[in-house]
Amino acid sequence: MADKRCVEEEVSQFKIMKKGILYDLDGTLVKSAALHEMGWQFAAEKMGISLSPQMLEKQKGMPENEASAMMLPDSNDRERKRFVEMKRAWALSNAGKVVAYPFAKEIIEKLLELGYLVGICTSAGEMFVRKVLEEVPWLSQIERFIVFREMYEQGKPAPDGLTVALKRMGLKKEEVMGYVGDAENDYLASKAVGLPFFLFQPDGAPMFPLPPDVPRLRSHRDILEYREG
Repeated sequence: MADKRCVEEEVSQFKIMKKGILYDLDGTLVKSAALHEMGWQFAAEKMGISLSPQMLEKQKGMPENEASAMMLPDSNDRERKRFVEMKRAWALSNAGKVVAYPFAKEIIEKLLELGYLVGICTSAGEMFVRKVLEEVPWLSQIERFIVFREMYEQGKPAPDGLTVALKRMGLKKEEVMGYVGDAENDYLASKAVGLPFFLFQPDGAPMFPLPPDVPRLRSHRDILEYREG
């Protein structure tokens, strides 16, 4: 009986250690949200169309094809595809300017040291993610837990991406601290899958309504305040 209790205690401890946290990429870990916005504006100018501030805000956290359909509701599939291709080409050609937010590296490495599994769920495509990994090489530490757009069916605000991320990490949602993101679509996807949400808000107020009990992170260091144990 004593041996059985020891085994059960070891299993219990392993389960406690096997906790995780999920992050968005653009506008959360790396300063690339503005780059995507500029890419859309570049493509719109080339096509002779105008994008409203509301459209540019709504596309944050949204996959490119869905964002294109939202911003060009009266266009055909061919025009939307061309819109995406021009935006994507511009973003990729300027991805060398991407840098990480302050303390992002420090906190990711601290969480790993504490025994957490750290993953990323992003709406960005694989080509862009690969480029970011070249520019921010320390993210390769968690590359096996990066879920990009081609790996799931419906984009945010649907829960598909986060569901895939949880499976990839081998964790139940109850074992995950939450999802850290900067956009309304991040919040809605987190809510849809049943994960706590943390708003990364280094400056200014959010451009979308959030319940008052949603934690706001002014710095990546703030996440440690919500760690159990």
